[in-house]
Amino acid sequence: MKKFPETIIKNAYIARNTPINKISINLEAISHGLSMLCRYHGATPHFYSVAEHCVKGSYKFDDPKLAMMFLLHDAPEAHTGDIPYPLLKFFAIKEQYDLFQNNIFNEMCNRFGLEQPTGDEWGAIMGVDRAMVTTEKAVMFPDDEWLYEMPAPY
Repeated sequence: MKKFPETIIKNAYIARNTPINKISINLEAISHGLSMLCRYHGATPHFYSVAEHCVKGSYKFDDPKLAMMFLLHDAPEAHTGDIPYPLLKFFAIKEQYDLFQNNIFNEMCNRFGLEQPTGDEWGAIMGVDRAMVTTEKAVMFPDDEWLYEMPAPY
């Protein structure tokens, strides 16, 4: 059995415990972190990673820039974890959390030499993301009622 590279684990640990401006942003650490992070705070009938969600959603775009941005749209969660939307709203921290994640996302774009998405591009990314949530909910939680409305599945 191949041993997992120790540097990836170290980078993931350092990224979670370092101020944003000093984070060593590394694609291997992000990929590893998102692949180990279960969506919906782990309350799923089977393991469904944030990485899998990002890869599946990226296939919805013909534009390579939008596909790449979708792959990275949840990348800050490799550093912050995945906080379910109802909790963000309940604890009234959504604005601060979004600002924090946006700072990490912007730093990632800068480090990887990517152009920031325009408002329309970000709208398209979030549209696919919300549609995926609806589809994921219908597949994984067919009998559950949700506390907020979601857009129609794609």
